[in-house]
Amino acid sequence: MLRKSTIIILIIFIIALGIVIYDHRSTDGLFKGTATPTSNPKFITEWSPDDAVQIEIRSEDIEIAIVKDSTGVWTFVNNAQAVDQNKVFEFLTTLAVLDTKAVLDGTIPLESLGLDDPVYKISMSDKNQSEVDISIGNLTPTSSGYYVILNNNNPSVISKTSLDVLIGAFTSNALVLVTPTPTDSLLSTPASP
Repeated sequence: MLRKSTIIILIIFIIALGIVIYDHRSTDGLFKGTATPTSNPKFITEWSPDDAVQIEIRSEDIEIAIVKDSTGVWTFVNNAQAVDQNKVFEFLTTLAVLDTKAVLDGTIPLESLGLDDPVYKISMSDKNQSEVDISIGNLTPTSSGYYVILNNNNPSVISKTSLDVLIGAFTSNALVLVTPTPTDSLLSTPASP
């Protein structure tokens, strides 16, 4: 013999199953429509990394400036060392695909976000003299992102992982082109048999 609670659960299940079957056969069911994924808006729009001609990054520890010459080669402004062109490309492409996790209200005091005195300041210009200024402030309370301002727009939150890659790609050590030096084993002639 079935208990009273089991019978009640069985009746509720049968009713729910009937609703699902009815909805599935109905042309205008309860659950009509298709889900469409949404993506976060891009942080920088209407700016092409291919057109960049000058990049400068400043923080307490570093100040680096590079420019693209007329042949398309990036060089340091105040340094005779060669710039790793691939690292600059990595920096620019990472910057181009940054997604905004959230756009904050413009009434939030910049001091509370660390944007009154940013940790990093990135300035870039392109061949049309269009300028982009990015200020990177504090980590969010969950440490999943940084507070960032693009030009004079409202503060945004950008992924910590993405910005760490961006900043890591643009340090003086990372940007210097490393040329391999021959080792003794490469210079010695093989012994004859």
